[in-house]
Amino acid sequence: MLATNLILGLFALYGVWHGISRRWGVRTIAPAEWALTSHTDYIVIDLRSPEAFETAHLDTAINVPEPTLSERLADIPRDRPILLVDYAGRQSRRVFHHLGRKGFDNHRVLAGGLLQWYRFRRLESRRSYRR
Repeated sequence: MLATNLILGLFALYGVWHGISRRWGVRTIAPAEWALTSHTDYIVIDLRSPEAFETAHLDTAINVPEPTLSERLADIPRDRPILLVDYAGRQSRRVFHHLGRKGFDNHRVLAGGLLQWYRFRRLESRRSYRR
């Protein structure tokens, strides 16, 4: 009984935290939506290490590892939308808030990061193969 209550309490706490983090205004773009978007409109910033970036990245992405982001803020144009990308979306959420504090207002996070993007692409290729 105690274990069940503890587990239910943890789920409730996670739900509250997840709801609060959503309300804090992290704007995301789902992989399916990104697939339909004109990528030339966006500046895609990949926050992973250079080694991870070399392994795989989105076509139009530029590599700006999170530790060097503050030094390179002046190089990022503010007149175009920005898409933040990392492996699973956690780094991007942190950087989203950092950019907001620095005056950026047209930026989004790829929901679920590259992990979800590649899962979506794999699912789409399976769907197109079955047709």
